[in-house]
Amino acid sequence: MIVVASLLAAPLLAGPLCGPSSAATSAAHAPKAVVAESSIDLVSRSAREAARATFVIRNEGDQPLRLEVGTPSPATPPMTLELEGDPVPPGKEGKIKISIVPGALTGPVAYRIPVKTNDPRSRDLTLRLMLTDRAPLVAKPGSLRYSAVEDDPETTVVVDVSSTDGEKFRVLRVDVPEGVKATFEEAKPDQRREGATGSQWRVTAKLSAVSAQPSATKLVIVTDHPKQKEITVPIYKTVTPLLSSLPAAVVLNPDDAGNAPPVVVHLMSVRDVEISRVTSTVPNLEIEFKQDRTPRSFKLRVSSTQPLPPGPVEGTIDVTLAGDRPYTFKIPVRRLMPPPPGSDVPGL
Repeated sequence: MIVVASLLAAPLLAGPLCGPSSAATSAAHAPKAVVAESSIDLVSRSAREAARATFVIRNEGDQPLRLEVGTPSPATPPMTLELEGDPVPPGKEGKIKISIVPGALTGPVAYRIPVKTNDPRSRDLTLRLMLTDRAPLVAKPGSLRYSAVEDDPETTVVVDVSSTDGEKFRVLRVDVPEGVKATFEEAKPDQRREGATGSQWRVTAKLSAVSAQPSATKLVIVTDHPKQKEITVPIYKTVTPLLSSLPAAVVLNPDDAGNAPPVVVHLMSVRDVEISRVTSTVPNLEIEFKQDRTPRSFKLRVSSTQPLPPGPVEGTIDVTLAGDRPYTFKIPVRRLMPPPPGSDVPGL
């Protein structure tokens, strides 16, 4: 939504701005609109802070100058306009103040702002504003996306931080979440990006899949840059369990003592592992496992030679891998019993 504030501070003089000329607006006696700068490049420093610019229109005629600001285009990001000094006396200036909260820019935005005047030689003016997102510091890559399997080795990534304004700066520290290690140093001559004029630093981060780190977190790089004290690099992590099963849970038939369809367990990691044992927390449930058709999958057969506990059953099948680091994969097991006669409950 475009918000236009204080566009007309007083009623128009002698009819509409675009009406016919009168003696007051003849060639000899008329206002004259002179724009100090009709095109402005505006740089956004933050997605949440307003970027501001001011257009100045001077009246070099001998009659008051009226200004009427139209609707800017495009409509987003929304722009707030404020007109000051209207009508503009001869020899004085009017100002159009602009404020834009850019949000998440996906590229430069070129605005056109129409202005009508009562200057017979310049009835219609067009002001142009180019909004770009160019913070003093830039990180490349701007975000880290990390996909791994549980227990995979650490992954190392490098983030280059450089100044866009040619300013010299230092990285003071890097705040990291759990499961991430980071070091930093100034880039060597052969590591600098082509065309970089200011300082450039390299942050080396090691990401681990075994931590309890949430799926979305961030690096915060703290600097002594005079205009930007920190820059944030989001981290998006997807961790796949080391094992998966099909089906994901074992459901026992209420009428069956304990038999169930086979369960296939797949190893998702690239490293070689062995299953050391398979047990169950459900009494009298027996599990037999053997290698399936591929080296990275195993088939589990679920059965019971002894009666299971009466009523509903809930527990797990625990698949434990051999190795220095214990790892147990749990497959849910349950048995639902039919509802009692006359009950509205679908199952217990």
